[in-house]
Amino acid sequence: MDKRTVIGIIIIAAILILTPYYMKFVSGDPEPVAAEQTGEAETDRTSHERRGEVHQERPRQQDISPSGDTLLPMHSIGGEIDDALDTIPEKLVFVRTRHYDIELTTRGGDIKSFTSREFPDVFGEPMNFCHSEIVGPNFEVVAYRGREVISSAGLNFVVDVDTLVLNEFDDEGAVTFVAYLPEGGLLQRRYHFRYDDYAFEHTTLFAGDSAFDRLDETVLWWRKGLEPSDPAVKQNVSQSYRAGYYLGDTYHSEKFSSSESPRFFSEGSAGWVATLNKYFAVMIAPMEGYALGVRGDGVWYSSDKFDGSNRQIPAIGVGLSYHGGNIPYSRTDLVYIGPRDLKLLSEYGRKFEKAVDLGWRWLAPITKIFILIFDFLFGILGNYGFVIIVFSILIKIAFLPLSRKQMQSMKKMKDLQPKLDELKEKYATDVKKLNEETMKLYQKEKINPLGGCLPMIPQMPIFFALFAMLRNSFALRGAPFALWLTDLSAKDPYYILPILMGISMFIQQKLTMKDPKQKAMVYMMPLLFLFMFRNMPSGLVLYWLCFNIFSLAQTLWVEYKSKQESALAKA
Repeated sequence: MDKRTVIGIIIIAAILILTPYYMKFVSGDPEPVAAEQTGEAETDRTSHERRGEVHQERPRQQDISPSGDTLLPMHSIGGEIDDALDTIPEKLVFVRTRHYDIELTTRGGDIKSFTSREFPDVFGEPMNFCHSEIVGPNFEVVAYRGREVISSAGLNFVVDVDTLVLNEFDDEGAVTFVAYLPEGGLLQRRYHFRYDDYAFEHTTLFAGDSAFDRLDETVLWWRKGLEPSDPAVKQNVSQSYRAGYYLGDTYHSEKFSSSESPRFFSEGSAGWVATLNKYFAVMIAPMEGYALGVRGDGVWYSSDKFDGSNRQIPAIGVGLSYHGGNIPYSRTDLVYIGPRDLKLLSEYGRKFEKAVDLGWRWLAPITKIFILIFDFLFGILGNYGFVIIVFSILIKIAFLPLSRKQMQSMKKMKDLQPKLDELKEKYATDVKKLNEETMKLYQKEKINPLGGCLPMIPQMPIFFALFAMLRNSFALRGAPFALWLTDLSAKDPYYILPILMGISMFIQQKLTMKDPKQKAMVYMMPLLFLFMFRNMPSGLVLYWLCFNIFSLAQTLWVEYKSKQESALAKA
């Protein structure tokens, strides 16, 4: 094995080993934009809320008015309001929509459970978006008045209905909670649901007497984040767990390590805030205009129920803050609880789709195009495995001109090999002269020595965009292909596809590499690719395997035609 072959193997090995880290870089976090921080005191504000403390400093006020209509009149609320505080037991209200079964509770006017009727959790059970391992409120209203902190979590409410079951004919309805405030005044929470919507409207109303005349700020919190939605908890905590928010005209992402508290505080024209796991999101947005800012506060907890290991998992709570106002005061928010699906989120027209991870900024347009192509093909084929196979054929067809040039270049290099061997013998002791004469020979024969490698370069963005799509596309969550491949977004559990891919690459290398001194590459390349692809999404490995098979078929065809042409020339 010559020196250049050894160097080539070392370089290729380094590239392949580092490629997973590079892909994590290019298709992981969108480029972060530094959020404006308002000082340590304000950043610590959310922890004070949980302890019932009041912070002395107020966040800077902006000219943002709360939106939302006035709620149902007080006389329409069932029950005796005078007896509401600390005198009634917990009452649950059942709500059913097309997508969810929901339990609301009179304790805090909170959401006790929010269970999907469509999507299973990692154990195959209906997914509950309300965290099962963290105690405390799920969906909390917090208000500030001077040094007072007012929280819905400690209040008992009365409610106007027992059950709300929606259908396609009776397709919307509301549940209204009311509680007395110990300091005087009333807090009313109204949930407005639609049958065929993943989002609902939540309206907060504070009313009271002259002693309770003003609020400084209100925050609507989703307190406990989301549980894992994928069994590969370790990878998904590091790659997908975060808070996202749209501030001004920019999407911001906050991701936390286990050594830091999931806490943030940013002000500006806030369009929405979200807590995110790999496949799902809870998002809070103003019904109209912008909010004052966003808040984040959470904890890390240990759990072994997902993959048998005691994992550290973040419960990232998020809140949307409004400037306060005179009593009566109301605000209305849209709360989305559902998939991180590009098409679905785009329908809301609020830039919710920014929460979908499409890879690095330059990669996102390619990923979007692939999602559209996949959706179109799926509408025809009905199986994402077949979609990937057809997609690999389309990509192969698109790159036929480059592939043809690659094979022509490789054939020319093969025909030129005897002349190169002569130069090596002639200038065996003069490396500088050998390089000069070799370059002259390339120029004379009009050969680019890198011509066999250059056609691979345009394929890399396709590979990375496909990786980003297959890793993050909600549509591919749990999408089966055939036999043992029950989830194309997860790795092949038996490593059959990576092994087949390595075999196909070995055969391809065997056919195309004719230089005996590069024989080691025939064995090294498939092994290195097998190592690199072993834990990648099986859909991505399926694509690469199919692409290899079609490339192999093309190589065999070109070899056959070449032999035919040679036979005709000799005849």
